[in-house]
Amino acid sequence: MRGRRREASILTSQGVRWVDIAGRRGALWARMVGREVEMTTIDVAIPDGVFSALRKSPLEVARDIRIAAAVDWFAKGLVSQGKAAELAGVSRWEFLEELGRRHVPAINITVDDLEEELRGSLGEK
Repeated sequence: MRGRRREASILTSQGVRWVDIAGRRGALWARMVGREVEMTTIDVAIPDGVFSALRKSPLEVARDIRIAAAVDWFAKGLVSQGKAAELAGVSRWEFLEELGRRHVPAINITVDDLEEELRGSLGEK
């Protein structure tokens, strides 16, 4: 049917246990490494043809989108490695492996920042 949309939510992910809290619209709680993190659900409409073109389920596409966003925001310096891994729903080690697969540097530091840090560690001004 034309105009029909599929919706998917990632309810499980390696290393993360998602729990839907009754009575809270659009919010999920995740228990990650002994702490609770409030999560907001964002619905994204994706044409049906995308799933067949990618040969992936809606859950796989949703996971890919989360990882792509995390990698992009990390590469732009908007989030740390830890926050990006949390967003992607993977361990920090798995996130580092994903950066390698995508040829994205795992350390975001400019030459000027590195020189400044080295001068500081050597006691220079």
